[in-house]
Amino acid sequence: MESNAAKSGSTAGLVALFCKYLAARGNSASTIACYRSDLADFFRTMGLVDEDSAETCKAAADQIADFRGRAMRSLKAETANRKLCVLRTFFRWSMKTRRMERRAVPVIRQVPAEKHKARSTRLLSRAEQAQLLNVVEHANEARAYALFTLMLDTGIRISEVRRLIWSDVKIEGTSGTIRIRSSKSRREVIMSLGAMTADALCALRESGEFKAETPVIPGRSGPLTRSQIVNVLSRYFSAAGIRHWKPEMLRATFEANMIDKGIDPYMLAYLMGYSRLGFPLKRYSEIREVLDRDPNRRRRVCDDGRWLA
Repeated sequence: MESNAAKSGSTAGLVALFCKYLAARGNSASTIACYRSDLADFFRTMGLVDEDSAETCKAAADQIADFRGRAMRSLKAETANRKLCVLRTFFRWSMKTRRMERRAVPVIRQVPAEKHKARSTRLLSRAEQAQLLNVVEHANEARAYALFTLMLDTGIRISEVRRLIWSDVKIEGTSGTIRIRSSKSRREVIMSLGAMTADALCALRESGEFKAETPVIPGRSGPLTRSQIVNVLSRYFSAAGIRHWKPEMLRATFEANMIDKGIDPYMLAYLMGYSRLGFPLKRYSEIREVLDRDPNRRRRVCDDGRWLA
C-alpha cells in the first residue's frame, strides 16, 4: 500500500516510490537512505520540492546541467559524482516506469576528479635496516630473525611466506636458494640467499624437528596466519623505534637495495613475480628517483651478502 506522501502527488511521494523500487531490487537499508537523502537534496536545491510528481521528472531533467555546475563548484568530485550517480539511477527508473520518454532522459556526465599522485611506500634507510636486524637478533627468537632476514633478502610477500615449506629451501654452506611461489603471477621463482639469511634459516631448522612439508615459518598448527606475522613484525619495528611502518616496506626496501646494486628492471620484475611490466617499471623509476635524490641512503653490501650500516 502506497504511503500518503506517494498519493499526494508531491516530490516526496516520487522519492518514496523510487525507494520502494530500490528495496525491491535488493539494496540495503543504508544504501536506500543515502539515495533518499541525495535525491531529496537535489529537489530541494533546485526548488522542485512542491512540484507535482507528473512534471517533476521533466523539470528535474531540465535542471541537470545547472545542478552539475553547482556541484563542481561547491563539492568534492567524489561527492558530486555520487549525487550524479543517484540521479542517473533515478532517471533510468523514471524511464522504466514510463514517467518520462527515453529521449527525454538526460545524459549525465561525471565530474572530472583531480588526479592525485600515489604515495610510494617509504624505504628503510641502511641505518634502519641494521637497527631492525640487530634488535631481532638480540631477542634470540630464531623464527622472527629468519622472518625478517628472509623478507629483507628476497622481498617476499606475507602470503608467499605462508606458502613456504622446507623442501623449497636449499642451503649449502653459507649460501643457498629458495623457491618462491608468487601470489600474483602464480609463477615459481628461484632466488639466491645471502649468508645472513642462510644462517638464520639453518638456526631455525636446527631449533626443532622440521620435515620437507613443514612450513618454514611455523605456527602452532600449520603456518603462521597473516595477522600473526604482522604482529611479529609490529613488535620488532616498535622495538627498533621505526614508526609508521607497513609490511610492504620490507619488499620496497629489497627492491631499492637491488636497484642500488644495478639490477636490470626486467630482471627485478621477474624476481618479484610481477605478472605485468607496467607497474614494476613505474616502481623502478620511482625508487631510482628516491636514490638519486638521497645518495646517503645507499647501502654497501659485502660479498657475502651482509648489510653494513
